Amino acid sequence: MAWNGLKSRFPHSGNFWGVVDPDGAWIDSSTQFATAVHWACMDAGYTDLTPDEELRAVNRLGYSIIRSTHLKQMADAGLVK
Repeated sequence: MAWNGLKSRFPHSGNFWGVVDPDGAWIDSSTQFATAVHWACMDAGYTDLTPDEELRAVNRLGYSIIRSTHLKQMADAGLVK
């Protein structure tokens, strides 16, 4: 899906961090990096981790936290659903 279609699902007007699951689906977003990491962990079912543990879990589980400027390029190229 092109950027405009994806962007319409998320209300952020400025730069933000997008949460992309291991299948390439953009599942959530946040203006704060730490919150985006937390949303990825919540999506994976990890609800009781410290911030350091969350960072390691996101990496281990295959989630990506991507800046909105790069997320746009990836969506336009069809790399994010």
